[in-house]
Amino acid sequence: MQEIEFEGIKVQVQRRLFQRSLNLLIKPSGLVKITSGKTTSLKSLVQFLESQKDWLHKNVNKIIQEQNKYPAKEYIEGEEYLFLGRKLPLVFKHHDKKRLKVQISGDCLILLINKNLNFSKEDKRVALNKFYKSSGIEVLEKVIKEKSALMNLFPTKVSYRAQKTRWGSCSSAGSLSMNWKLIFSPPESLEYVVIHELAHLKHQDHSKNFWSLVSEYSPDYKFHSKWLKENMYEIESYKFK
Repeated sequence: MQEIEFEGIKVQVQRRLFQRSLNLLIKPSGLVKITSGKTTSLKSLVQFLESQKDWLHKNVNKIIQEQNKYPAKEYIEGEEYLFLGRKLPLVFKHHDKKRLKVQISGDCLILLINKNLNFSKEDKRVALNKFYKSSGIEVLEKVIKEKSALMNLFPTKVSYRAQKTRWGSCSSAGSLSMNWKLIFSPPESLEYVVIHELAHLKHQDHSKNFWSLVSEYSPDYKFHSKWLKENMYEIESYKFK
């Protein structure tokens, strides 16, 4: 994929065989992408960016401002971490094991650590990352099983990833790809995404029938969608992958 720079902004160029128009997209991660036809010249791309520069700068700056609200985690005691929609303080507790271990206890996120050993910031990030990933997959597997039975819609396959811009997807073959980072969100928001993707097993589009099916099982889906959008930048500050 080609990359060009326009007024200090890196822009990915994706060329598609049958595309005639030029489309500009800014992803929530801050990635700027332009799609064009296979034969569109570089000059035409730059001219198009020039025509959209006010909109481009405005929205890139908006994303940067949102990202700056949530500096990267330091993995130190007292920091607050989202878990199923609750903000839990990180607390260190001593144990005699050589490995770090993470668990939830009451209203705290506990990092069990041998204080006689020297663990780096990266060691702590990896331990927390592993805990969140395993917890996310465990919860999603349970919810998918429950909602599939309720909706009578069953995926052919389910995989789990840590996408930056998508909470889930459904292929035409009926397989789901779910973002385990949904473990940060309230249970109802996580359930909404599962319902959304299962609904695609029946309706591959976002038609009226699709949203009718979603609303049947998640009446407050608009609220949950909004929560996920508004908290996305905080979730990315954890640097989990």
